[in-house]
Amino acid sequence: MADRIEIQYPWKGSLVGGVLFSLLVFLFLPRGNATIAWILSALVMIASIGKKWRKLEISRDAIVYWRQFGRPRRVKFADLSAIQKTKVNRWNSGHNVFPGIELQFPNSDYLLIPLDLPNSDVAYDKIFQAWEGQRASS
Repeated sequence: MADRIEIQYPWKGSLVGGVLFSLLVFLFLPRGNATIAWILSALVMIASIGKKWRKLEISRDAIVYWRQFGRPRRVKFADLSAIQKTKVNRWNSGHNVFPGIELQFPNSDYLLIPLDLPNSDVAYDKIFQAWEGQRASS
């Protein structure tokens, strides 16, 4: 495995959808509601552009999940007790259930990472191999 693998989440389709939604809001809302149209369009565009920042970084000893908003979540493989496939709900998508991965900690806490990627099985395999490699070396 390479020292670090970076997997970018798809975002261009969401941006196109955001632009189309904004155009429809401006076309079909009455002229007196321009403020509402601007606010709705701005929120949709911010959410759409925010998806560009989502990515996974997998290294030999850790995984970093860059979320749409907020700080990245970094987890060392040595701190995990188990990894398994699961289904993850996403709050801001039309299709709410995606394949995902559950990172389990020894204290029964866990972190869910959505793998709403075209190659989610490949991403899971790379994460699992890195975790197995870390466990074998320690």
